[in-house]
Amino acid sequence: MKFVKFIIAAVCVFGFSNALFAVDNEEKESEHSIYTLKIGEKAPAIRVAKWLRGDPVNLYKGKNSNKKLYVIFFWATWQRNISPNLMNFIMQEEGIFARDGVEFVGISKEAPSRVENFLEKYPEVDFSIGVDNQAKTYTEYMQGTKGVPMFFIFDKDKKLIWKGSPFEVNRVIIRALNGTFNAETQAQIEKYRERINKAAQMLDTKEKIFYARKILDLDPTDRIAMDIIIDNYIVKNKVDRAVNFIRSTRKKAAGKKYIIRALYYQELSLIRDLNDSQGKKYMEEMSTSYFKDFSNNPHALNTFIIVVSRDVPLPILPLNNMLKISKKGLELAEKDSYEKKSLNSYYQSLARVYYFIGKLKGAVEMQSKAIELIDKSKKDELEMANFFKSFYEEALRLNVENK
Repeated sequence: MKFVKFIIAAVCVFGFSNALFAVDNEEKESEHSIYTLKIGEKAPAIRVAKWLRGDPVNLYKGKNSNKKLYVIFFWATWQRNISPNLMNFIMQEEGIFARDGVEFVGISKEAPSRVENFLEKYPEVDFSIGVDNQAKTYTEYMQGTKGVPMFFIFDKDKKLIWKGSPFEVNRVIIRALNGTFNAETQAQIEKYRERINKAAQMLDTKEKIFYARKILDLDPTDRIAMDIIIDNYIVKNKVDRAVNFIRSTRKKAAGKKYIIRALYYQELSLIRDLNDSQGKKYMEEMSTSYFKDFSNNPHALNTFIIVVSRDVPLPILPLNNMLKISKKGLELAEKDSYEKKSLNSYYQSLARVYYFIGKLKGAVEMQSKAIELIDKSKKDELEMANFFKSFYEEALRLNVENK
């Protein structure tokens, strides 16, 4: 369901856990490997025996050849504790970055039947997934690299800018799109992360904070380092310091829309737990600022409404700003050829806001418009949309009967 997909994407993409994606080294590479794909090298051609999801991908010709970034990852269905999280994670990333020219490609060297059986559990997966042709792609990319899932990110010239575990993928994409990614800086940050992990194992909070600040010296907007500082403020009951820390960091990222957006959701994850007058004040301030920064971005506006309407407690919902943001998002989407394919999501968002403010007739009307736009073959999506329509209709009926 696209509606649910967008909700999941916005809520989770900036806070996934390394534990979900611990690289499984069960599958070892040959000790005799002498070649390793290095930073700056061109991407080898993708040799796929069968494409199981999405469109076939050719990096060097056709519609796939002019993307801003290529995210190619190798995975395996036998990783029972990893693969389900991996599919959800890629759907989240794809939902956010596809419009910005980011191509996601998953490659497995297992038998097609095995991969197909696994994917049956994930009907919403629509990014490109292929089965390797006699492990030829795997061999060219993965020699000298141990463990899957493993990600390779290439720039528009198909040159490798980074490779590693899923843990850093979102960060690299955001900075690459904003033109702020630097391979040497990334390598140093990852070394500091190792120090932080060791300090965490030793329960050494001071050491964690020390290396977190080292990372912030290199990248003031690094999410993981920021979380360590913020958590320290929360432990000391200094929520105001934590909020101001995020907001001051956002100012440092002026002009970098993806980083700024990530910081907004980081602030949201903090203040949505403040179910009091202070939380209400923060939500009003934050939603006002968000609308100002993304007033011309329909997708960003709609995603914000989906997240807030689902995860923020009713007493601190910024209803006036939600109405303004939702209406503006729909207005822009109706004029945007790309967003028109997701227009039903915008109608559903406005329906939800209308319900919150008591405009029940409007909620039913918007939800009905959304249902008209949903592909009838998408039964799960239709079922969910009809459920909400019935809910709004019942609320409207009870409202009329009890006047």
